[in-house]
Amino acid sequence: MPLNSVYGADQKGGMPQLDPTSFNSQIFWLVIIFSFLFILINYIFLPKISGIKRNREDLINYNLNVAKENNIKIEKVNKEITRLLEESRAQSEMMIKECQDKNSKFFNEEVQKVVKELHQKEKVLLSNLQIMEDQVKKDIIKYSKDLVVEIYKQILSKNTDIKSSDFKQIEIKNDRKSFS
Repeated sequence: MPLNSVYGADQKGGMPQLDPTSFNSQIFWLVIIFSFLFILINYIFLPKISGIKRNREDLINYNLNVAKENNIKIEKVNKEITRLLEESRAQSEMMIKECQDKNSKFFNEEVQKVVKELHQKEKVLLSNLQIMEDQVKKDIIKYSKDLVVEIYKQILSKNTDIKSSDFKQIEIKNDRKSFS
């Protein structure tokens, strides 16, 4: 019989979850578990998650504000750097122009000095040249006598003395031509 009683119990209800006699205990545990889970989630996990979310949003907003402030500071610094560069460029151009003007003036003064010196040297050389030319014109007869003697010796291949009296006649003729 024990075998029948075992088989008979199985045939009684079918699925035990759907047995109406166990509904009360199932509903009780369902309410307790869901209440516990609702309280646990609603009062413990959700506040922590909300706090983490709020902290993240606050941190993001803080970092965005800091980034905006830094961008504003960077823009100010860039404007200041640009202004300083423009001022420096203008000053350097002015200094370069002043140096060029100063050097140009100095160069022109030095050129004028050199030109004056050259004119003075030119005058001295021209006067010396004129004196030498006058001297050569004066002594041309003497030079020509020496030259004629030398040419005469080379042409005749003789070493004979030419008298200066021979040249006096030439001198007199030349002097007459120069006066006329």
